[in-house]
Parts: sequence; C-alpha cells; structure tokens
Amino acid sequence: MILRNFAVRLSVPKCSTSTINSSSRTFSYRAPHLFPAKPRRPIQPKAKVPPPKPSRNSSIPTELKFMGRWSKSLEQLTAEVIKNGKVVLFEAPSQRSYIWSAYGISAVAFAWVVNVSTLNFGNDNPAWQKPLFNGVCIAVSMMAAVVIGRTSRLIKTITAVGSKGQVNIEIKVRSMVPFRKPYTITSTPRQINFARQLPVDPRRVTSDGQLQPITMQVSFFKSPLKAVSYLFFKIFLSIRRVFTQEDFALVEMQGKRGTYRIDSNGSISKLLWALGNTPMETQK
Repeated sequence: MILRNFAVRLSVPKCSTSTINSSSRTFSYRAPHLFPAKPRRPIQPKAKVPPPKPSRNSSIPTELKFMGRWSKSLEQLTAEVIKNGKVVLFEAPSQRSYIWSAYGISAVAFAWVVNVSTLNFGNDNPAWQKPLFNGVCIAVSMMAAVVIGRTSRLIKTITAVGSKGQVNIEIKVRSMVPFRKPYTITSTPRQINFARQLPVDPRRVTSDGQLQPITMQVSFFKSPLKAVSYLFFKIFLSIRRVFTQEDFALVEMQGKRGTYRIDSNGSISKLLWALGNTPMETQK
C-alpha cells in the first residue's frame, strides 16, 4: 500500500512554482521600470485678468446717474448743432463784484487773524483768554479759506460743438487765480447732470423759451444818487451771494470730482435743459 502511494506521487507531473500572471498584468507591473515617467510640473493658477476700466474721456456714461437719459431736447440740440455747427447754451454775466467781494472778505478775515495772533496778552489776563482767541483765529481762517474757495469752478460759457459726427460740450471755467485765462473742459451731453435745479425768474423767459440776462445800467452823470445807490446794493447782494450761494445751479460731470456752478443771471438757451433732467425751477 505504501509503495502504491509513492508510485502515484512520482507519476504526477510537478507543477511550476512560478506565479501565473496575465500578459497585461505583467506589462502594467513592469511598465514603470521600463518607461520612467517625466516629473510632473506644478500646476500654476491662472492669473485673473481684471475687467477693463472705462476711460475718463470715454463718451459712454458709466455712472448710474448719467445713464439712461435721452430726451427730445437732446435730439433738438443735436439737430441744431448739425445745422449751425456751434450753439452757445450759456453765457455768464459779469461776476467782478462777486469775485472781488469774496477776495475782500477773505483779505479782511486774514488781516484780523494776523493782528489778533500778534497781540501780547500779558500776565494779568486770565489763562483761558489766549486759548480762546487762538480758537477764534482758527475758525476765522477756515471761514476765509471757504469764502475764497467760492470763487473757483465758476462756469463762464457752455458751448455745443459738432466734432466727428457727434456733439461735444465745451465748458469754459474761470480760474480761482486773478487775471488768469479760463480753462476748457470737453464733455458730452450725456456726461453732464444738474445736481441742483436752476432757479429762474419767470419774467426773464421770452416767447421762444430763451432767458434774458439781468442787465441794468445806470448813468452816473444823469442820476448820480441812483447810480451810487445801485452800486452799494450790488455790492451788498454780491456779499450775500458769497455766503448763501443763491441763484447758482450745481453741475456734475463724469470723470470730474466735485461740482461746477452756473450763475442763473446770465444768458441761457432753452437747449441747455437737454443737459439735465429738470434744471428749471420757477421763483415766486
């Protein structure tokens, strides 16, 4: 029995001890050794491209208060500019009394500050008197700076000009420096907006919608008392306007900081209303 089992074991072929692997598995196992992979490059994040910023000189309005404004008056303005080539929309009156009144108030205020700041209070006065005068001097100096700043950004003329098939608005602004030529700002009708409505006396409105300037000339040789009285009244009115800013309309322009001022006592065309929403406000 033992010999038979031994003979059976010898007759059975010996199996291979190597592992049986499929060709695909053997290839995938040896592939990294046969074909070494290239080192991976770090993935760099894509740079974010910022959106293009609109140019200040662009004719397309980008701010909300300048968008979506189109009126029949603007169409009439365009047709008038195409027909005539140039249309004067606004012409300021003589503002010499207003400007010199502001300069005079500022000069008096600064002179008072210099005079008070050089006073010798002495040792007999209370200790609180000198700080009080210093505070008053600072307040008066700030008031003088504000008053002299009221002479800046006064619009002299507004003219609509045709250029390259479109309407441009040329605005001449008075310089705050005396005896200096006004500088010009070029814009488009849709880039101008009235921040404050323009007060207008209804007695100045003509039949065709124009506004006549306020002109009153009194001859000194014919009636000297009346001329002197009118001169003092004009100076008093100019001083009051320096502080109250009455009869002025505020104008905003896209790409420009701050506001510019229009004197409603000048010559105004009815086509000026195309530049704002409702700039006309009737005085009672």
